[in-house]
Amino acid sequence: MTEPIFQPGNYLSEADSAECAEFQASMAERIGEGEDLWSNPHMATCERCTALVRELEAIAEAARQLMPIDADPDDDLWSKIESRLVLEESDSEDSEAPGRVKEKSTIAMEDGLAFEGGMA
Repeated sequence: MTEPIFQPGNYLSEADSAECAEFQASMAERIGEGEDLWSNPHMATCERCTALVRELEAIAEAARQLMPIDADPDDDLWSKIESRLVLEESDSEDSEAPGRVKEKSTIAMEDGLAFEGGMA
């Protein structure tokens, strides 16, 4: 009977295990930098890390399908937010009285985002 590759100590010498630990510890950084993990020499010789990367890719694909990334926000989104904040700031300066608490306000953006302002 063939044993699974994930059993402790299976197919791995101490040196291999240390190399795997080093590779796995640097995976997040490598992915963040856009490195293709499949081009790493360790992947060509290590069944354990190859299986791990395959599983992580499957998880990432499933997550993308569950929560697809929508298109980027409008180019003028930040200018809209800034304009609204400046408008609210000037309105609040005009209506502030000592001891008065401003009401919560909601800024509804055309693209469906909402930002809530708190009490001042």
